[in-house]
Amino acid sequence: MFAKIKVNKRMYDTVRYNEQKQKQGQAECLSAVNFIKDADDLTMKEKMYHFNRLTSLNENVHSQALHISLNFHPSDKLDKHEMVQIAKTYMEKLDLGRQPYLVYRHDDSGHPHLHLATTVVQKDGSRLTLKPKHYYESQRLTQEIDEKYRLTQFREGMQQKENSRQALKIEYGSRATMPALSNVLDKVLPSYKYTTMEELNAVLRLYNVEAYRGREESHLYQHRGLIYRLLDEEGKARGTSIKASLFNSKPTLDKLEKKFELNLAEAQRQQHRQRVTVNLDWNMAKKNMDLPTLKKALERERITMVWTEAKEGKKQNIFYVDHETRAVFDGSKLGERYNAASLRQRLAQTPIQEEKQVLQHRQRHHHTIMHDL
Repeated sequence: MFAKIKVNKRMYDTVRYNEQKQKQGQAECLSAVNFIKDADDLTMKEKMYHFNRLTSLNENVHSQALHISLNFHPSDKLDKHEMVQIAKTYMEKLDLGRQPYLVYRHDDSGHPHLHLATTVVQKDGSRLTLKPKHYYESQRLTQEIDEKYRLTQFREGMQQKENSRQALKIEYGSRATMPALSNVLDKVLPSYKYTTMEELNAVLRLYNVEAYRGREESHLYQHRGLIYRLLDEEGKARGTSIKASLFNSKPTLDKLEKKFELNLAEAQRQQHRQRVTVNLDWNMAKKNMDLPTLKKALERERITMVWTEAKEGKKQNIFYVDHETRAVFDGSKLGERYNAASLRQRLAQTPIQEEKQVLQHRQRHHHTIMHDL
């Protein structure tokens, strides 16, 4: 476990941030310590009233809020009671146990974590000043809590590495939809270089996710709406679709279209394109190269081929996702040599296809002989 301590200017902003997460289904208020009511019985207005009573005692305090996050390793499976007890132990050992504080569990990233919200103004109106010793004590305390609750060691330097592993292909029903989608979107949207909705979906489908605008005649499409949804292994939508505006990163159509333009104008895009086409040309020039073998050869170069199924009269297409450069290319725009139809014509047939053709030839030959007889 590791802790991050921040001092925010306004108490309202700190509480509102956590309440908004709760409204979006990405957080839950587990406990309200030193409040008159339990967490379930408190409205945001009542929570703020309690904090405002303290902050009003010292108007010279310009940074009112203390916002602490307690971060656990992804493998730590903690229930609500254990999380509340860990928060209580941490606050008391840091000499903050007498302050009113709220405990929120967040589910918006790849690892479980808590947010603790309190104020730096104490009951006598004095300001609680955080000194270096508090931060050193916090670090020592997290190690103590790890041992007491038998937690997996998880330090701040490990967070990025662990999060990068968490965006895996989603299996429907394996976890809550909102955090599962958020995890994938937070990894894919900022890092991959797509220039159209189709290219973006080529990457998202690797995780069983789709950005969907709806049919052209639909209210969603006509009002430039966008939803994200889970797909099963057959590419069919499953479960609840979630509006783009409900995610913390706000991956709306307007925001994506700006991203399309920036990615299209990127100076290195032509260089990234050549990396894909050179790998394709090199492998397709090999004798007896077929589609399955080409796919494996490209994957060794960290390039994934993503095929789209033909729908509503549209032809099948292919996309190339280069995980090395994070660039995505539509095969139909990459060049005529690299689209789906050309690829099938240029490449050698698989043994199964050859066997089928031999069998069909034999059947036709046998039919001709019988006809002549």
